[in-house]
Amino acid sequence: MRLALALMLALAARQALAACTATAVPVIFGAYNPVIGQDHDSTGRVDISCVPSAGYTISLSTGLGTYSTRQMASGPDRLEYNLYTTFARNTVWGDGITGGSLTVGGTAGLTPTSHTVYGRIPGKQAVRTGAYADTVVVTVSF
Repeated sequence: MRLALALMLALAARQALAACTATAVPVIFGAYNPVIGQDHDSTGRVDISCVPSAGYTISLSTGLGTYSTRQMASGPDRLEYNLYTTFARNTVWGDGITGGSLTVGGTAGLTPTSHTVYGRIPGKQAVRTGAYADTVVVTVSF
């Protein structure tokens, strides 16, 4: 009887570790026209699923530039943009420490939890024609 109880207590003390996966859908801005002078918005997405359910935090790197002004490059030319946590595009999505940026978090289970990445290229940037790109690293802590 004592052996069975000790074994049951040992099994109850073990913690199940979560395994989480992240899938990112990139922010694709398409054609930017500097003559129009309006902001150019687009969205992407980060999907998180965990088994068993777990809490997580998503941070984004700066890519080129900084959290206050990310940049896409076409050769030596730069086009400013940023990534935000909300539709209003007033909170920069970053590491939660630097430049007033914030992270996004939640709890996910087997069914993916989606987080929209809101992107904006400010209007009136005089840039040369070209294919501009940047790479931003998505880090999920759980």
